[in-house]
Order: sequence, then structure tokens, then C-alpha cells
Amino acid sequence: MSHPKRHDYQQLAPGDEDDEHAVEYELADRGNSRPSVNPSYFLPVRPTKIHLTLRRPLVYSLLALVFAVLAILYTPAKQYSTSNDLLFRLSAPDGPFLQWGYAEWVSLSAGVTPKRCHSHNDYEQSVPLLKALSYGAASVEADVWLVDNELLVGHTEKELSPNDTLAKLYLEPLQDIIRMANMDRKDDGVTPLHGIFDTAPKLPLQLLIDLKTNGIATFERLYDYLEPLRSAGYLTTMVAASPYPVFTPSVITVIGTGNTPLSSVLALGDDDGRRRDIFLDAPLLGLASGKDSEAANVYTPSVSPLASANLQEVVGWSWVTPWVAKKRIRTFVDAAHKKGIQARFWNTPNFPIWFRNYVWQVLLDEGADWLNVDDLPAAAGF
Repeated sequence: MSHPKRHDYQQLAPGDEDDEHAVEYELADRGNSRPSVNPSYFLPVRPTKIHLTLRRPLVYSLLALVFAVLAILYTPAKQYSTSNDLLFRLSAPDGPFLQWGYAEWVSLSAGVTPKRCHSHNDYEQSVPLLKALSYGAASVEADVWLVDNELLVGHTEKELSPNDTLAKLYLEPLQDIIRMANMDRKDDGVTPLHGIFDTAPKLPLQLLIDLKTNGIATFERLYDYLEPLRSAGYLTTMVAASPYPVFTPSVITVIGTGNTPLSSVLALGDDDGRRRDIFLDAPLLGLASGKDSEAANVYTPSVSPLASANLQEVVGWSWVTPWVAKKRIRTFVDAAHKKGIQARFWNTPNFPIWFRNYVWQVLLDEGADWLNVDDLPAAAGF
């Protein structure tokens, strides 16, 4: 099938113009052949291989930088410190030297200087209790739940295990440690018991028990759990007397917090014939506010040797003006110290690291008695 000829109009050359300078066109024949068109002309332009080779390394470099920053901020605590590594490995249940019997004669705290550190949620450490002691933490905390007449340790109910009882994780190991520390002691009624730390044998370990279930029932079960330590004379006690109560310090001071009832603590050492060997973590906010003067008068060192508060409730956004934050912290610390009670702030920041260290320094500078810590190695070297 033949195609009709196509025509183009072509402008005449300038010299071919007529006298009236009109532009004339002549009809010129053009062949039927069409110029070929490359289909890729209509597609979007793709980057060359050179562009790709430059872009990929750039993306990978940015991702690596992001992961490096996150790794610095969220690096988990090391299991062993530089100074206490050997002693901890010799004494820990998962240590490589346990099979040689070293744990029978090597003190876990040999050469360890006690720190003003409270091991917050200590049961979440790689080795509960023992790791805290190896880093010098003189205060540890365990959350307990009353389940089938047993006190189980865990942060939430879903994390509970019948094998993780308060006795197995804390009370029995403490009993063994203190027994080993006093093997050479003369039981003459005069020589005091040797405490947890070799470098400070008279320093008691502060054991905070956070009751998560019904306060009264859990408190009574806790009292029964402590009987082995009680009968061995390892617990700090108080007995009501006139004109002042008789306070007898020992190597472990048990302080109830969380749902611990004030009434149950007051009942001990009163008229029921039982010595008070479970004390109460007082509300630091109540001590400082003075709104409930009657309740505030109840909290004395013989009832509450420790008072705690949520740091964020105390400080809030005043960190923007550090001098205001420091003044608020100092106000609460002074309120506790005037009553002879130690002060602790919980819910302290863990990251970024520089801010955590800054908060620790502020708390110590303003008189706080304990640092609430999760990173034991960092706190021990602070």
C-alpha cells in the first residue's frame, strides 16, 4: 500500500523575494520515509552507575553513624569491673572458679569499698545481689509478690518464676555470706558481728523489700521469711522503751517499701512481743510538705530510717534552671535530715550518660544519702 506524498512549506531565500517584499512559500516534495525515534527518549533519565556507587556508601555511612550513637547511649552495663573482676568471678555462682572451691574462702567483698549506691531493681542484674555487693553497693532492692504463700521476686507478674523466691535470691545467700564472714569470730556476746564488707565490717547492708501485692498479707509472710536471719541475730531491731526506744543495729537493715503498711510496721516492737526488724521507707514528699503534720510526726528514725521520693515529682522541668532544681532537692534532703532520716530519690535518668552523671553529682552535692542506680560499674567508678 502506497502512502501519499507529504509536503512541507519552505520559506523562499531572501534573494527570491518579490518587489513587494512579501514572503512567499513554495511547495516542496518530501519523501515518505520517517526519521527513526528511540523509545528510551520518552523514559525518565536514570542515574549512572557512578551516581549509585557514590550514593550507597553515603547511606551506609549515615546508618553506621546512627547505630554508633545509639550504641554509645544504650551500652549495657559491663558484668565485671576492672578492679573487682577477679574477686567477683571467684565468688559468683556462675564464676569459672567455683568448681575449685574458691568461694569457700575468698570473700566476695575483699578490697571492695562500700558505695552510696542503691541497686535499683537488683534482681534484673546478671547475678542478683552478688554483683551489687562486688561493686560495693550498700543497698539493694527486690520487688516481691505473694503467690501461693511464697514470696516471688520480679518486676511484673508475667516475669515471676517459682524458682525466683526471696529466700533463694537474697536471704539464703546473705545468710551464707555473713556466716562465712564470722567463722573466726568469738561468740562471747561482746564481739560484734562482721558485716558484708571487709573494709567496713560495722556497716549494715540496707535491704529494701518492695511489696507488690496486698500489704498486710505480704508483710506477715515477709516477717516469717526473715526468721532464719532473725534467729541468727543478723537483723537491725528496735524495741519500744521509755523514754526512748532501744535501737540495736546489726549487719542487715530491712526496709519495706511499696505497699508496706505503716500500721504493720508500728505494730512491731510495740505490745505484741515482736521486735521491730522491718522498717518503713517514708514518703519524702510528705516529710517536706508539712501538710499532714500528724502523719509526719510518726516517721521517726526508729520507724523510718529512710525516706524516698520520685525525683521527677520533686524537680520536674526545673532542670532548665539548675539552681531551682538544686534548691528543691536541698529542701527535701534538709527536711529528712532534720528528723534524722536518710534521703533517697528514685526515677533518676539513665541516659544520656552525661546527664545521668550530672544528676548524680547534683544529688551528692545537695546531700542525698543514696544514688539510685542501674549501671553498677558506672556508679562504682563515679
